[in-house]
Amino acid sequence: MQKWRRFVKIKVHDFEEQTKSEMDAKRDALKGNPIAATSYNFVGDILTCSQCSQTFIHKFGYCSHQRAHARADHPSLPANN
Repeated sequence: MQKWRRFVKIKVHDFEEQTKSEMDAKRDALKGNPIAATSYNFVGDILTCSQCSQTFIHKFGYCSHQRAHARADHPSLPANN
């Protein structure tokens, strides 16, 4: 039984080290990406699209709407941008 415990302990340690190194690499890759710069167009206290004057309650809806305008202006952009 002693050999089995040692074997399991070694394999778990190896797995954890590999997972940790993969997560570190993934984090480093994400940190290397530039921060998304979005400027919001507030008219008064209302978030408004500068192209079509549509109003929004949430910034997420505004960002999604701006991506839709970008796709319409440049059809070569991917749809899941």
